Amino acid sequence: MRFFIFSLFLFLAASVASYAQVAGAVSEAGDVYSDSQAIMITEEFELYGEPMPDVEEKFRLGAAIGQLQNYMGAEMQISGKVTRMCGDESCYFIMQDAGREAKVMLIDPGAPMPKDISGREVTVLGQLEATDAEGNPQMESGDDGQAPKHYRILTRSVRVMR
Repeated sequence: MRFFIFSLFLFLAASVASYAQVAGAVSEAGDVYSDSQAIMITEEFELYGEPMPDVEEKFRLGAAIGQLQNYMGAEMQISGKVTRMCGDESCYFIMQDAGREAKVMLIDPGAPMPKDISGREVTVLGQLEATDAEGNPQMESGDDGQAPKHYRILTRSVRVMR
């Protein structure tokens, strides 16, 4: 009887262990990256935040800024190169393209951000907006009649190219 109970216990323990979940992302090859905050990892990119749906509006940052008045409030994919990160917390990063730059911030402040992606090409899904120097939303021209010089992208998805 003891042998039967012990065998049943081992069987149940092995069954439970086989269904254990591993925290982290899984690559297409099945490799688990437990220290990663990415929600998807492929050979081409790492994806952070939410899944990135396909949208019609796809721009490089310089072109998106040039057409901002046509896409005010629209969610679009914007690509560029990361030039710097916000210190150790990874709360935002600066994206640059064609001499223009924008501060990129995830809408969900609790969502994971890549730790150090400086120098890497990224595509984000979000809304581009003009801001003043303090980060407050601004219309097409400021109080002085000049075009805005500061931009930010409120994003929910970040694709980092490998």
